[in-house]
Amino acid sequence: YLCTDATGVLVQHLEKCRRGHFFVVVAPEKHVLFGYSPKHDAAAVDELLEGFTGKLVADAHVVFNHLYESGDVIECGCWAHARRYLFKALSSDAVRANHALDLIRQLFALERAWATAPPEERLSLRKSQAKPLVDDFFAWCDVEALKVLDETPISKAIQYARNQREALQQFLTDGRVPIDNNASE
Repeated sequence: YLCTDATGVLVQHLEKCRRGHFFVVVAPEKHVLFGYSPKHDAAAVDELLEGFTGKLVADAHVVFNHLYESGDVIECGCWAHARRYLFKALSSDAVRANHALDLIRQLFALERAWATAPPEERLSLRKSQAKPLVDDFFAWCDVEALKVLDETPISKAIQYARNQREALQQFLTDGRVPIDNNASE
């Protein structure tokens, strides 16, 4: 598996600064690779990840979508990104946002407790303890999606999670895969 993210940067140019992007790729055992591209697009991703097959922990940015079409690269969602949307909803819908954030806090607490466990043990623990939390989270999302106003921060948070449901659950299938791409952030 790999974790990846991109960060936009200003690049000095003769007339005015332009925007470029640094891609960060983190491989198991914390090997860190950096790649620069003047564009944040599918071509940059293809160049950076040429020949890669496996699980990719990334945000839900469209530049990665084409990688998942063949099935050679499996999309693994980032719970930290899902959490960020909920943080944005705190000021306008604190009750709902706090409920969802509490479930995610519990997931992260479990992951911290299992950080040094071997992948096989971590997977077993995830199936017995994390999966019920994930199921509760998505059941809550499905119910609340029908109650919230469109285009509100909580609606966007719930929709993000629901759109990423399969990817966000990938960590439940492989004890090696982290629940977020924070290492590459």
